[in-house]
Amino acid sequence: EDMIFAPDFLEFFLYYAPVLKNDATVYCISAYNDNGFETLALDSSQVYRTEWFIGLGWLALRDIAVHEWLPNWPETHWDHWLRGGAQRKGRECLFPEVPRDFHIGERGANMDAMHYRRYDSRLKLNDLADPIKMVPAENLVLENYERILDDMLAASRVVRDLKELDAVTEYQSCSQPWVVYYEGGLSNHTLNSQGHIT
Repeated sequence: EDMIFAPDFLEFFLYYAPVLKNDATVYCISAYNDNGFETLALDSSQVYRTEWFIGLGWLALRDIAVHEWLPNWPETHWDHWLRGGAQRKGRECLFPEVPRDFHIGERGANMDAMHYRRYDSRLKLNDLADPIKMVPAENLVLENYERILDDMLAASRVVRDLKELDAVTEYQSCSQPWVVYYEGGLSNHTLNSQGHIT
């Protein structure tokens, strides 16, 4: 009652379910993307792998749920619990660039109306009733995914200075991926009172 679904919500799961079943490095498929904002989520065919459990509209194998999770299922904050290493066991979750669902927040137990207005209302929802194309499911099998990612990084333009990004006015105008490397790490920086890196 507090979720909105894209027309291809079910088809999305059915299309990628074989990866979940056949690749032991995957433990769930999520229809949600925390960063699926209209300005960031542009390719409705793109699907990624993540170590982060994305808890809105997800699918897991019955065997994992019954034998691994249910015996120790917590009374509250199950989504945080599922992100723990003991549940994840090094496995990853598949998720779309463009969300196939989102939480409307009006009646949700974990999200209030203010959160919805500030955050979820800006998310893009896939509006394609019949997806024209999806990333081939075999591309998300770990070995294939890592090879494709390595090839993409090798062909990308490396940005050494953030001023170079000013040359690109729109994401769509990029003919190749851009990679920004962050050097140093937090050990060379401090956090100010607002929690921002200085």
